Amino acid sequence: MAFYDRGELLAQYGRVYRDKARQDRRHGSAAVRFVTDAIATFGPANVRSTVLNEVGLCSALFLADEPEQALAVGRRVLHNAHSISSARFIDRVTNLRRDLARYHELPDVAAFAQDLAKLKVRR
Repeated sequence: MAFYDRGELLAQYGRVYRDKARQDRRHGSAAVRFVTDAIATFGPANVRSTVLNEVGLCSALFLADEPEQALAVGRRVLHNAHSISSARFIDRVTNLRRDLARYHELPDVAAFAQDLAKLKVRR
């Protein structure tokens, strides 16, 4: 249980609200708030937790109808992807692709989806 510090607890809330936002977008802003707060509590030593939660933040931003902000976070995720090589990371990235689908016709989102697909193949 010691693993569940404040940051991990906030991240769990963020995941719950993100999952709820997949059914009802009204929960998107709560997901963004909780995941943002979680990321803020992780220090420089918690690179993996930060990157994993940035994937969640990107999803939450798409679900909260903030595609431009989601892309900014998503680009950071891609930039930092070299530091994470886990199945959990790939699973979260795969879920991210599902959450951006609403905006797939936007050129920047389509290009980002292609970059995510390349990342999955590379791992």
